[in-house]
Amino acid sequence: MLSSLEIRDILLIKNIKIDFNAGLNVFTGETGAGKSILLDCISFVLGFRGRSNYARRGADYGEVIATFELPPDHKIWQKFEDAGFENFDYELVFKRKSFRDGKKIAFINEKRCSNQILREFSRFLVEIQDQNDDNGLRNETGPRTLLDIFGNVVNEVSEVGCVWKAISTEKSQLSELILRESESNRDRAYFAHAIEEIERLSLETGEELNLENKRRVIKSSENIKKELNESYQILESGAVEQNIDQALRSLTRLEAKSELELDDTIESLEQGSSLVANVKKNIADMISNLDFESHILEEVEDRLYKLKDLSRKYNVTTDRLNDLANEFSKQLNEVDHLTDVKEKSILRIQSLEDKYKMLAKSLSKDRLEAAKKLNNAMRDQLPALKLDQAQFKVDIQPGEAGPYGIDKIAFNVSTNSGMPLAPIAKTASGGELSRFLLALKVSIASPEDNVTLIFDEIDSGVGGATADAVGQRLRELARGSQILVVTHSPQVAALGNHHIKVVKTRENTSSTINIVRLNSAERVDEIGRMLSGGSLTAEAQSAAKVLLQG
Repeated sequence: MLSSLEIRDILLIKNIKIDFNAGLNVFTGETGAGKSILLDCISFVLGFRGRSNYARRGADYGEVIATFELPPDHKIWQKFEDAGFENFDYELVFKRKSFRDGKKIAFINEKRCSNQILREFSRFLVEIQDQNDDNGLRNETGPRTLLDIFGNVVNEVSEVGCVWKAISTEKSQLSELILRESESNRDRAYFAHAIEEIERLSLETGEELNLENKRRVIKSSENIKKELNESYQILESGAVEQNIDQALRSLTRLEAKSELELDDTIESLEQGSSLVANVKKNIADMISNLDFESHILEEVEDRLYKLKDLSRKYNVTTDRLNDLANEFSKQLNEVDHLTDVKEKSILRIQSLEDKYKMLAKSLSKDRLEAAKKLNNAMRDQLPALKLDQAQFKVDIQPGEAGPYGIDKIAFNVSTNSGMPLAPIAKTASGGELSRFLLALKVSIASPEDNVTLIFDEIDSGVGGATADAVGQRLRELARGSQILVVTHSPQVAALGNHHIKVVKTRENTSSTINIVRLNSAERVDEIGRMLSGGSLTAEAQSAAKVLLQG
């Protein structure tokens, strides 16, 4: 439950601390005393949107601190740990600051957090019933939410929502796949043609350079042959080999009949004769190899043209063409893979939709059962709230499929005997709507929820016995739980377990809001004031005592 609320330098509040108890806590005070400001402070510390600036005039910043004491088995603790916070002896402290420039920061147990996290935790702790909102009874969401809580099918709704989200995600991915497949299919012919063109050439690494060299050789072959022939003729016509042979014979005879050392010289001449013979043979081979047929150059140049043309076409070097063909082949495989992935996605969607239909139908069945029980529970509650002639019925119609199932849920009521049932927002007056909401809360409430309920003037528009009936139901609802009620009704105030008065005082040129926790005698005076509507009279005090005695 909410154990305390500390407010410093917020709006018209300097510094107050309110300690709360279990049961029914009532707030009273004259009109304009600042009761709504207290609710603004609670909404602010819970992370909800409100005013742009809460800081009191003259203060650099204002802050609100809400402390909750919760049982060890409260469902928020798991959420608490999942979000990375630490457990401080089952005490939860929310703090939120508002600076003069409008900036706001929030903390949970002194750890900085976002307002989103604050709001997410808040829904496990506090539920505010605003007199202008009526818990959503004026829209389509409220009835469905209340029925699901009453029927204990919130987990089923969550499961339906998860499957719906999975369907939406899968359909979104399928749309992307279809788009990619469409784009890829346009490229399919291009990829296939490019691969066929490149593979048809049977390219070899470095082939362009080899062809360039070959073409250069062919084009210059006549000049080369001429030079080679001249060299050959010189070697041939000069009888170089014959002269070397004659010299060898002469030196050999000389060595035999003299004492000269001619071995090295003779050996060198012998090697020279062999080298000349090899040179002549090499030159003759080269000349022979340069005898190209006329079509060879044409074939080389045609091959070079095809290589370079394909290279320009695909904007890569000729040595990269084979790599490009491999890349295109992979992309072509991806196109085929996309089709396979798309077909699998379609099957998954069909499976998810089948699961959704099964879960949604089961949810609808459970909602119909819950609707019958809620109708009976409301029939028992309405007479005590002076709605003896009223009827209440949950109307469930087939609706458009969505994250909350396939049901369109409305609360239809009739406030007078013989009147047809109609949507609650169109039929009930403000006071009646508040009482219907209270009856729903009493029917739905569970002590295990451990949620603090805050009602802002739920008794608005009612008085006398009806106001007393509202108070009785609020007190019943508060058994084993905690309820905070802002009220102008003395009947409701008299039934509170704890009574807090909001007082506005004037100091110089500014107003300040304070709170007073009333004792028994002070409660008599306050309720007497509420009864008299002005100055406190003895009759009002007597009537107040009667109300307090029950």
